[in-house]
Amino acid sequence: DHLVDTEATYSLFSDGSHKTAKEDGINTIRSGAAWAIVKGEGDHDPKLIDQGAFPCGSVTAFDAEMHALARGIIKVVEKATEHANSVAENEPIYYKSEMYHTQINVFVDNESAAKAILMGGNGPSSLLCIPACKAIEEFLLMNHRHFLNICWVPSHVDKLSRRKSFFPNSYSTTYNAVVDKEAQSALDMEQPLFTSLAI
Repeated sequence: DHLVDTEATYSLFSDGSHKTAKEDGINTIRSGAAWAIVKGEGDHDPKLIDQGAFPCGSVTAFDAEMHALARGIIKVVEKATEHANSVAENEPIYYKSEMYHTQINVFVDNESAAKAILMGGNGPSSLLCIPACKAIEEFLLMNHRHFLNICWVPSHVDKLSRRKSFFPNSYSTTYNAVVDKEAQSALDMEQPLFTSLAI
Protein backbone atom coordinates (compact mmCIF):
# COMPACT_ATOMS: atom_id res chain seq x y z
CA ASP A 1 0.00 0.00 0.00
CA HIS A 2 2.99 2.31 0.39
CA LEU A 3 4.15 1.73 -3.19
CA VAL A 4 2.96 4.46 -5.53
CA ASP A 5 3.91 5.87 -8.90
CA THR A 6 6.12 8.93 -8.62
CA GLU A 7 7.53 11.36 -11.14
CA ALA A 8 10.00 8.60 -11.96
CA THR A 9 9.68 5.07 -10.59
CA TYR A 10 12.37 2.46 -11.17
CA SER A 11 11.49 -1.15 -10.38
CA LEU A 12 14.16 -3.82 -10.02
CA PHE A 13 13.54 -7.55 -10.36
CA SER A 14 16.30 -10.05 -9.66
CA ASP A 15 16.75 -13.79 -9.31
CA GLY A 16 19.44 -16.38 -8.81
CA SER A 17 19.66 -19.98 -10.00
CA HIS A 18 21.76 -22.93 -8.88
CA LYS A 19 22.27 -26.54 -9.89
CA THR A 20 24.57 -29.45 -9.24
CA ALA A 21 25.80 -31.28 -12.31
CA LYS A 22 28.32 -34.01 -13.15
CA GLU A 23 31.01 -32.90 -15.57
CA ASP A 24 33.71 -35.36 -16.62
CA GLY A 25 32.64 -37.61 -13.76
CA ILE A 26 33.06 -34.84 -11.18
CA ASN A 27 30.19 -33.25 -9.26
CA THR A 28 30.20 -29.53 -9.95
CA ILE A 29 28.05 -26.61 -8.93
CA ARG A 30 26.85 -24.08 -11.48
CA SER A 31 25.01 -20.88 -10.66
CA GLY A 32 23.59 -17.89 -12.45
CA ALA A 33 22.05 -14.54 -11.62
CA ALA A 34 19.92 -12.04 -13.49
CA TRP A 35 18.31 -8.64 -13.00
CA ALA A 36 15.90 -6.40 -14.92
CA ILE A 37 15.00 -2.73 -14.51
CA VAL A 38 11.59 -1.36 -15.43
CA LYS A 39 10.91 2.39 -15.53
CA GLY A 40 7.50 3.99 -15.09
CA GLU A 41 6.96 7.71 -15.49
CA GLY A 42 3.66 9.37 -14.71
CA ASP A 43 0.88 7.86 -16.81
CA HIS A 44 3.23 6.28 -19.35
CA ASP A 45 3.41 2.52 -19.64
CA PRO A 46 6.38 1.08 -17.76
CA LYS A 47 9.20 -0.13 -19.96
CA LEU A 48 12.06 -2.57 -19.55
CA ILE A 49 15.10 -0.29 -19.82
CA ASP A 50 17.98 -2.56 -18.84
CA GLN A 51 18.74 -6.14 -17.88
CA GLY A 52 21.63 -8.51 -17.45
CA ALA A 53 22.59 -12.08 -16.60
CA PHE A 54 25.89 -13.57 -15.49
CA PRO A 55 27.40 -16.79 -14.07
CA CYS A 56 28.48 -16.84 -10.42
CA GLY A 57 30.62 -19.98 -10.13
CA SER A 58 30.41 -22.58 -7.37
CA VAL A 59 28.13 -20.80 -4.95
CA THR A 60 25.02 -21.61 -2.95
CA ALA A 61 21.51 -20.74 -4.13
CA PHE A 62 21.44 -17.93 -1.57
CA ASP A 63 24.76 -16.57 -2.85
CA ALA A 64 23.36 -16.49 -6.38
CA GLU A 65 20.30 -14.58 -5.18
CA MET A 66 22.53 -12.08 -3.39
CA HIS A 67 24.76 -11.65 -6.45
CA ALA A 68 21.72 -10.83 -8.57
CA LEU A 69 20.25 -8.47 -5.99
CA ALA A 70 23.50 -6.59 -5.32
CA ARG A 71 24.35 -6.17 -9.01
CA GLY A 72 20.77 -5.13 -9.79
CA ILE A 73 20.69 -2.55 -6.98
CA ILE A 74 23.90 -0.94 -8.20
CA LYS A 75 22.50 -0.77 -11.74
CA VAL A 76 19.08 0.60 -10.77
CA VAL A 77 20.65 3.24 -8.52
CA GLU A 78 22.82 4.31 -11.47
CA LYS A 79 19.70 4.77 -13.61
CA ALA A 80 17.79 6.66 -10.91
CA THR A 81 20.81 8.86 -10.16
CA GLU A 82 21.26 9.73 -13.83
CA HIS A 83 17.62 10.82 -13.90
CA ALA A 84 17.98 12.86 -10.71
CA ASN A 85 21.12 14.60 -11.96
CA SER A 86 19.39 15.45 -15.23
CA VAL A 87 16.43 16.99 -13.40
CA ALA A 88 18.73 18.89 -11.02
CA GLU A 89 20.67 20.35 -13.95
CA ASN A 90 17.76 21.19 -16.25
CA GLU A 91 15.02 21.97 -13.72
CA PRO A 92 16.77 23.05 -10.50
CA ILE A 93 13.74 24.76 -8.96
CA TYR A 94 11.54 21.73 -9.55
CA TYR A 95 14.27 19.41 -8.22
CA LYS A 96 14.29 21.32 -4.93
CA SER A 97 10.49 21.44 -4.65
CA GLU A 98 8.15 19.10 -2.81
CA MET A 99 6.66 18.08 -6.18
CA TYR A 100 9.79 16.21 -7.22
CA HIS A 101 10.00 12.48 -6.39
CA THR A 102 12.17 9.62 -7.58
CA GLN A 103 11.53 6.14 -6.22
CA ILE A 104 13.20 2.76 -6.47
CA ASN A 105 11.21 -0.40 -5.82
CA VAL A 106 13.17 -3.63 -5.40
CA PHE A 107 11.20 -6.85 -5.79
CA VAL A 108 12.80 -10.05 -4.51
CA ASP A 109 11.37 -13.58 -4.37
CA ASN A 110 13.90 -14.73 -1.76
CA GLU A 111 12.81 -13.43 1.64
CA SER A 112 16.20 -14.08 3.26
CA ALA A 113 18.02 -12.10 0.58
CA ALA A 114 15.53 -9.25 0.88
CA LYS A 115 16.28 -9.03 4.60
CA ALA A 116 20.03 -9.54 4.29
CA ILE A 117 20.97 -7.09 1.53
CA LEU A 118 20.87 -4.03 3.81
CA MET A 119 22.05 -5.72 6.99
CA GLY A 120 25.62 -6.65 6.14
CA GLY A 121 27.11 -8.64 8.99
CA ASN A 122 29.41 -11.68 8.61
CA GLY A 123 27.04 -14.14 6.95
CA PRO A 124 27.10 -15.61 3.44
CA SER A 125 27.65 -13.00 0.71
CA SER A 126 28.06 -10.23 3.28
CA LEU A 127 30.70 -8.53 1.10
CA LEU A 128 28.07 -8.07 -1.61
CA CYS A 129 26.06 -5.90 0.77
CA ILE A 130 28.76 -3.22 1.03
CA PRO A 131 28.63 -1.74 -2.50
CA ALA A 132 24.83 -2.16 -2.62
CA CYS A 133 24.37 -0.31 0.68
CA LYS A 134 26.82 2.41 -0.39
CA ALA A 135 24.92 2.99 -3.63
CA ILE A 136 21.58 3.15 -1.82
CA GLU A 137 22.91 5.52 0.84
CA GLU A 138 24.30 7.96 -1.73
CA PHE A 139 21.03 7.93 -3.67
CA LEU A 140 18.89 8.59 -0.59
CA LEU A 141 21.15 11.39 0.64
CA MET A 142 20.97 13.22 -2.71
CA ASN A 143 17.45 14.47 -2.07
CA HIS A 144 14.94 13.99 0.73
CA ARG A 145 12.34 13.14 -1.95
CA HIS A 146 14.26 10.01 -2.98
CA PHE A 147 12.68 6.77 -1.77
CA LEU A 148 13.53 3.07 -1.72
CA ASN A 149 11.26 0.09 -1.04
CA ILE A 150 12.44 -3.52 -0.80
CA CYS A 151 9.55 -5.94 -1.23
CA TRP A 152 9.38 -9.69 -0.90
CA VAL A 153 7.30 -11.29 -3.65
CA PRO A 154 6.61 -15.03 -3.19
CA SER A 155 8.00 -17.13 -6.04
CA HIS A 156 5.74 -17.73 -9.03
CA VAL A 157 3.02 -15.44 -7.67
CA ASP A 158 2.46 -12.68 -10.18
CA LYS A 159 0.68 -10.19 -7.94
CA LEU A 160 2.60 -7.28 -9.40
CA SER A 161 1.32 -7.77 -12.92
CA ARG A 162 -2.18 -7.11 -11.62
CA ARG A 163 -1.30 -4.00 -9.61
CA LYS A 164 -2.52 -1.03 -11.59
CA SER A 165 -0.46 1.42 -9.57
CA PHE A 166 2.72 -0.17 -10.98
CA PHE A 167 1.87 -1.56 -14.38
CA PRO A 168 -1.27 0.21 -15.61
CA ASN A 169 -1.49 -1.46 -19.01
CA SER A 170 0.76 -4.48 -18.59
CA TYR A 171 -1.21 -6.88 -16.44
CA SER A 172 0.08 -9.95 -18.27
CA THR A 173 3.80 -9.06 -18.00
CA THR A 174 5.66 -11.14 -15.46
CA TYR A 175 9.05 -9.63 -14.79
CA ASN A 176 9.80 -12.20 -12.12
CA ALA A 177 9.48 -14.87 -14.79
CA VAL A 178 11.79 -12.88 -17.08
CA VAL A 179 14.67 -12.79 -14.58
CA ASP A 180 14.03 -16.39 -13.52
CA LYS A 181 14.47 -17.54 -17.12
CA GLU A 182 17.58 -15.39 -17.61
CA ALA A 183 19.16 -16.65 -14.38
CA GLN A 184 18.64 -20.22 -15.53
CA SER A 185 20.18 -19.42 -18.91
CA ALA A 186 23.27 -18.12 -17.09
CA LEU A 187 23.84 -21.65 -15.75
CA ASP A 188 25.09 -22.60 -19.22
CA MET A 189 27.58 -19.72 -19.40
CA GLU A 190 31.26 -20.32 -18.70
CA GLN A 191 31.51 -20.31 -14.93
CA PRO A 192 34.14 -18.23 -13.13
CA LEU A 193 36.73 -20.01 -11.01
CA PHE A 194 35.09 -19.00 -7.76
CA THR A 195 33.93 -21.12 -4.87
CA SER A 196 31.82 -19.73 -2.04
CA LEU A 197 33.14 -20.24 1.48
CA ALA A 198 29.63 -21.42 2.33
CA ILE A 199 30.14 -24.61 0.27
